[in-house]
Amino acid sequence: MSYPVKDLLSGWDLAPDPDPPAAAFSQAVMFATLVDEVTALPPAPAVQASTTVDGLVPRATSGGAVGLAGQPITKYTAASAAGAALDLTLSAPGYLPLTLAGNLGPELGYPGQFTPLDLGTVTLRRAPVVLSGRVVSRALGPLNGATVSVDGIWLTLADLVNPASPPRLVAIDSPLYAARPVGASVAAQTLTAAPPAETKQLLRPANVGDVVVRLSDATGLTLLPPASILGFEIQDPGLAEYVAITAITPLGVSPAFPADVTLAFPLTRPHPAGRSVIRMVPGAAGAANALARAAAPGDVTLYPGAMAGLGAGLTAVLVSGGGPPDEHHTARIMTAASNPEGYVRLPPVHRLAQLLLRVHHVSQPSDILRSVMPSLGADSLVLDFAFP
Repeated sequence: MSYPVKDLLSGWDLAPDPDPPAAAFSQAVMFATLVDEVTALPPAPAVQASTTVDGLVPRATSGGAVGLAGQPITKYTAASAAGAALDLTLSAPGYLPLTLAGNLGPELGYPGQFTPLDLGTVTLRRAPVVLSGRVVSRALGPLNGATVSVDGIWLTLADLVNPASPPRLVAIDSPLYAARPVGASVAAQTLTAAPPAETKQLLRPANVGDVVVRLSDATGLTLLPPASILGFEIQDPGLAEYVAITAITPLGVSPAFPADVTLAFPLTRPHPAGRSVIRMVPGAAGAANALARAAAPGDVTLYPGAMAGLGAGLTAVLVSGGGPPDEHHTARIMTAASNPEGYVRLPPVHRLAQLLLRVHHVSQPSDILRSVMPSLGADSLVLDFAFP
């Protein structure tokens, strides 16, 4: 509130403008603090921020503070402020992209009062790294059929003072589509391609983020529970993904004609026009293993609390729970065997500070145990394993 002020020279009473309302000041509208989930420290690389919200400015500092800034009164009325949607997309070298979203609260007393959205502390997930290398014997040379497996893990730097935890982790070949909380589940489930006669082609490019794809035909596809699962480019694990359908829009008089098909999730990989798509037949799901760590879109390593059915021979998994529809992914455990030249390559792994690797070969009297710490920003790590 402002009060009249008497000017001593003129004797006039001056009435200053009223104090501006709280929402008229430039300020944070949404904010959060970023930490690396491995170090629990702010991320060292510079963070880039963007938003789809017009009228607000995305901000990111070197200390991990991020948010949206602006003058609320220039964007929101008393009727539109409460519940207004906000989003902030963040990226930094060595980390998976992250989108933060939320809504303003009731905003009682607006514009005289304004309460920004506080998202608290948010963890950044490190990008996957591929461990590869060569297994040799100083006496025998390159070793064929040597197994390299994960014998233990440390999730954070703080855990390194303790013994390694059991290696309960599953590598999925395509990125996770939806956020899954602790308690969601992962179960072994085979995926078998339908007969080759059902192979279809994409009639136009299917881009990252697309939820509708145009197929050469809809033969064999059904929405009846369970809805059909489409396998895109299944010949190449680096390109393949598997998504259930939710709708079929025919573009002709029969299923033999082209059709637009709606997917349960947006695609995470690009698929050019002309590439193959085929219906996948899921097998019976195995035991459901509850996730011990929450998972987010883009993750390729899942951390169940148990590994029932998730052992040698694993080819695919069913990921369920937490609200979103079920997901289907080809998958493996963190084990690989060397080829005749001794070369070996493990599946990509992330979200941990250190691994304990075990290297075994029938010709050797004892195994090699080696601790490996993936470096931030490195997408691959080449190792040599040498037996006596």
